[in-house]
Amino acid sequence: MALALAERGIAAQSVHENGRKPLLNEARALGEFLNIRFYPVYYGIGVPHDHKSPVLTIPGFTGSDLSLFDLNTFLGRINYTVYNSEIIYHRDPESEIKRLSKRVKEIHKQEGQKVHIVGHSLGEVVGRGICHLNPNEVASFSSLGGPIGDFEEDVNPLVLTWARMIVPSFSNPDELKHRREQLSLPLPEGIKTTYIYTKEDGVAHWRSTVDSSPQAKNIEVPGTHSALVANPHAYKHLAIALFAAA
Repeated sequence: MALALAERGIAAQSVHENGRKPLLNEARALGEFLNIRFYPVYYGIGVPHDHKSPVLTIPGFTGSDLSLFDLNTFLGRINYTVYNSEIIYHRDPESEIKRLSKRVKEIHKQEGQKVHIVGHSLGEVVGRGICHLNPNEVASFSSLGGPIGDFEEDVNPLVLTWARMIVPSFSNPDELKHRREQLSLPLPEGIKTTYIYTKEDGVAHWRSTVDSSPQAKNIEVPGTHSALVANPHAYKHLAIALFAAA
């Protein structure tokens, strides 16, 4: 992976050089959520607007659609038709991949056009799974801080311990192996891919949240992992990526 990252212009130092950012970094997320309303981009100013293309948004670990309220509001303001994941408490990515793959097919049939998928954190794992199952129904995939690397090495130990306690696939070796293998595969051709990440990430080492495949575009922004869904810089780059893939 290091060689692939170097070829993409991303420095190929050891994943844990300088250490993983502390989880305490995420305490700043509350302020970021509160401040997003003071940025013009939140109101759709200065970014391209769409023509009602469908977007499915997927929350992170233990999150719900409520955690994506600001993101969904922003996407609606720039004229996307936003579909919620209907996830109440995100802890079972394997089940959500199956369920939301069917939902993407329904949205595609209803709208008559391909669907954009945006996944935050664990939502990235679900989003990639959907892309592999629905290559003909997905227009683009955008990740906000989603770990694509060896999550057992790169995710904060406290978060990983919590996940081991409540995520069913951790107790199913075959299921976990399959998901690891699929995460390492490039997405199907034709799906435009954007990975928005932060080096200030206190949940996962930032090097695990970039995609080294040639078709992916990796974009660094300042801010916390938790509040990437309420990040003005992420909003700007996401709007540009979605518009370019429309």
